[in-house]
Amino acid sequence: MQEPVQSAVWHCLNNYAFADATFIAERLFAETGSEECLSLVATCYYRAGNLNQAYHTLKTHGLRTSSTKYLFAKCAVELEKDFEAESVLNGNLIDPRKELSVDELTAEFGDKASFALQLLSGIYHRTERRIKAIEADKKAQIGRASCRERV
Repeated sequence: MQEPVQSAVWHCLNNYAFADATFIAERLFAETGSEECLSLVATCYYRAGNLNQAYHTLKTHGLRTSSTKYLFAKCAVELEKDFEAESVLNGNLIDPRKELSVDELTAEFGDKASFALQLLSGIYHRTERRIKAIEADKKAQIGRASCRERV
C-alpha cells in the first residue's frame, strides 16, 4: 500500500500540487512512521516553502538516514542555523570534535555527497574558514562532474 501512495505524492510534487502532496504524505507518515515517509513529508514541506515546518519535523522525529540529514542541513542553512547544519553534515551530533573525512562523508551521503559538500563550503565561507571552504568546494565540484558524466 505504501508504494502507490508514495507515487501519488511524487506525482503531486512533480506537478506543483504541494497542498495535495503534503496532505497525502502527512497521512502516510502518521500511518507508518517510517524514515522514508518522514523524508517524504519533510520534502513536501520544503518544496511548498514551509522551511520551518520541514526543519522542526525532521528535528523532532530524528535524523537517521542520509536523506533526512541532508534535508535537515539544507533547511538549517536556509534558516541561518549554520552550526546545526554543519554538525549534521560532519556527523558530529554525538561527538562535536569529530569531523567526517571526504570518504566518510561520501559513504554517509552517497549520491548526495557533492551537494552536502557544497552546503559545507557555503557554511565555511560564511564563517570565514576560507581554506576549508575551498577544499569542500573542490571536492563538491569533483562529485558534480561525476554526476554529469552519468547523464
